[in-house]
Amino acid sequence: ALPAETVDAGFIPSVFGLLLCWVFTYVTSLVTLEASWLASTISSEKNDEGGGGAGFLSISRMALGIPGEILTASLFWFLLTAIIVAYTAEGGQLISQFLKEVV
Repeated sequence: ALPAETVDAGFIPSVFGLLLCWVFTYVTSLVTLEASWLASTISSEKNDEGGGGAGFLSISRMALGIPGEILTASLFWFLLTAIIVAYTAEGGQLISQFLKEVV
C-alpha cells in the first residue's frame, strides 16, 4: 500500500503524505455529512412524512440540479466499475497463483 510505495522518499515525507491524505479524507467526510444533514432537513420540510434520508444523487440534485445529478451518477458508475475491475484483476491473479501451487 502507500507506505511501501513511499519508502524511497523517506520517513518524514511519507508521514506528511499520509497525514495530508487523512486530513483531506476527514474534511471531505465532514462536508458530506453537512450536505447530507442539510438535504435531509430540506426533504423532511417538503414532506411532512419525515424520514427518507438523503443520498448522493439527491444531494447533488439539490445543489447542482439535474446536470449535477447526471454527472454524479456517471462518476459513481465509473468509480464502481473501476473497483470491480481492480478486484477482478487482483482476484484472478490470486486464484491463478493458488492453482499453480495446488496443481
